[in-house]
Amino acid sequence: MNVSGEKTNHYDKKNGKYKFWLRPKVHEDIQNLNKFIINSSDVISFHSYASKEEVLERVEQLKNYNRPLLCTEYIAREYKN
Repeated sequence: MNVSGEKTNHYDKKNGKYKFWLRPKVHEDIQNLNKFIINSSDVISFHSYASKEEVLERVEQLKNYNRPLLCTEYIAREYKN
């Protein structure tokens, strides 16, 4: 993306791949989309591969939307869960 929010990519000849990155406008758009989705939902579902502590923190954040919560997938092998 460039400063106007358009897609930006550069070909990296060294590894033969394109590099993509997000500019602030895109990040802001994603945040706005996430807010719209959550505020338009009757139920909030999520999945996580994080530690138990991080999942509980996310649950506390999502409780603020006063919607039923469903953890549809939880796998955290590196945390022995």
